[in-house]
Amino acid sequence: MRKSAGLLIGASLALLTVAACGAQTPSSTTGGGTLAIAPAAPSSAPAPVTTTPVVTAPMTVPTTAPAAGTTPPVIVPLPKPQHTPVPPAQVHNSGKSVPPTGVQATKDGKQVVFVVEQSGCQHITGQVTSQTSTSVAILVVTTITSHAGQVCPMIVRQVPVTVTLSAPLGSRTIVFSSVTRHN
Repeated sequence: MRKSAGLLIGASLALLTVAACGAQTPSSTTGGGTLAIAPAAPSSAPAPVTTTPVVTAPMTVPTTAPAAGTTPPVIVPLPKPQHTPVPPAQVHNSGKSVPPTGVQATKDGKQVVFVVEQSGCQHITGQVTSQTSTSVAILVVTTITSHAGQVCPMIVRQVPVTVTLSAPLGSRTIVFSSVTRHN
């Protein structure tokens, strides 16, 4: 008896859902009788649409102290940028087909960071070759690490390279040069 009542209620809900949605379905037979669902009559005016207004409350900060035995939330300040961009007029490329980009100096000026393109069987490093009071020469070294018969993926990615200076960069000019070596 309970099972029949549950099936009857479930079937009734399903039929009401279909009828409420206005879907057209063929007549179906349930329990020996025939039940046909007629489509909703067309009307010339669209049904009114009602909306519920969204109420938002301003964000508030509790003014009470945390309950005893609880730990207050920890507020972590955002880290300050560790690098400052080097002006483009201060960077020169001598013959490098793909020059380094995003040249930056650390806050203390003792390191220069730049971005280069590196592919599958390459390893790129930087070396400071000379430093004067007016310029810093940086050699970008591309080492090819492939061996005979080895297939190298040609996936190019941008990698940061860092070089350390003996004195802060300041207003000195950076001159990039490059070399390719085979391992």
